[in-house]
Amino acid sequence: MGLVSVIDIGNHTAFHLDAIQTPSCEVRKLKGINLVDHYYAQSIIYTKEILEELSCYLCVDTYFEQKDYIDRILQQTKLSIITRLRCDANCKYIYNGPARKGKGVSTKYDGKVDWKTPNPNHFKLYYQDEFVKVYDAILYCIFLKRKARVSFCQNLDAEFKVKSYKIYVCTDLKLPALLIQRYYKVRFQQGFLIRDSK
Repeated sequence: MGLVSVIDIGNHTAFHLDAIQTPSCEVRKLKGINLVDHYYAQSIIYTKEILEELSCYLCVDTYFEQKDYIDRILQQTKLSIITRLRCDANCKYIYNGPARKGKGVSTKYDGKVDWKTPNPNHFKLYYQDEFVKVYDAILYCIFLKRKARVSFCQNLDAEFKVKSYKIYVCTDLKLPALLIQRYYKVRFQQGFLIRDSK
């Protein structure tokens, strides 16, 4: 079952909005349904008027981190998508140096992102406390074939050393990195609805 809920950010509470029964494998084969790209994307498109009144962001987990799904939502709704990328996500830095002189295509990118040693010239430290450092950057996501705003979060141990990291992304280039992280993390309130219904 696919669950659509609305999250009250201030109160950290999820409210059930819609539930979509997943068709069986036999039905999907018979009708040629691609579960993520068509069925789940279409369920969002069906309820887009309600969703767009409540928020301008659709927060989905990494299961939906697929180009066709994201493209359909962006093309057929006014919603921006927030999701989490894999730890080895294929992204490139955007070149911000001087324009190339003479003939030829201007430089677009400034190398591939190595998430274990991010380039400080492209990542801006947006927030820090004793548990996490949150960096902000606009990068080119190769698998999405588009620019996206990235919230790169380094989790710290007791000695303030990086023990792990998470990569959150938003198709809205103006949403600050800290809000991207906050919106994604509060998405887990939806899990309580599933638990309670069980």
